[in-house]
Amino acid sequence: MINKKCKLTFCCTTALLLWLAVSGCHPVPIQMSRMHQIDFYKQTFDFSKVDAPRPLLQKLIGERNYKLIKLANMRTGELNKYLEKIEAHGALSFSVYLKPDNKDIFFVDAIGRYALIYKETGDILLSGDFVVKNNEFSVQQLETGKLDLRIQQALVRHSQTDQPKYFETDPADSIVFALQMETLSQKKGIYRINYDVPHDVSLNGQHIGYLVYDSLPANRYKLIDLRGRGFLKKDYAEYFQEASPKSGPAVTAN
Repeated sequence: MINKKCKLTFCCTTALLLWLAVSGCHPVPIQMSRMHQIDFYKQTFDFSKVDAPRPLLQKLIGERNYKLIKLANMRTGELNKYLEKIEAHGALSFSVYLKPDNKDIFFVDAIGRYALIYKETGDILLSGDFVVKNNEFSVQQLETGKLDLRIQQALVRHSQTDQPKYFETDPADSIVFALQMETLSQKKGIYRINYDVPHDVSLNGQHIGYLVYDSLPANRYKLIDLRGRGFLKKDYAEYFQEASPKSGPAVTAN
């Protein structure tokens, strides 16, 4: 009896897949193509090749934090050696989702958090939260082997001083994680972050270090699989045309 049920289920599933393949219909909702994953990383810092390291470092951690951690008192050579002893330990949670009315465009939204650690003592100097907001890419960009994630961050200082802790924000997309991608099958559209190489980190277009993903056994299974995009529903455009922006209540300054 169980074997008969299994055979019936298999036959029904096979028939459904064959029907989808030959019918020309596009019944799958856009949510079926949305992907989400969480990764863990460490980031190193290297300002030795930066033209003007001090202003760039102030922008990275905030001017008030820069002064309170006493980096302003260091000579350039001393500063570079100090930065080599700092490492960020963080996690990044991001989603990839296709544009409903254009299956060749996708967006990345992400949130992350890290702690800036002085490796010799284990002291936490700063902690930061960051976001990636609506970074838009074409599917063809995956085939180039690189995706540039534009980061917006906010920092809180943890070093012990008598001064108050400042919440430093950077609304600009000036920090970039240049993620190296692997193409597992260009024909089928299967991709993955390359977890075996360092990824460049830049600020205002200047290299300031590398992001290195933790070597975990399940990293290899974190695929960006874009097969089956042809089966997505194709009636989304009409909903976007009908929808009109809703304005909220007017806000007046006090």
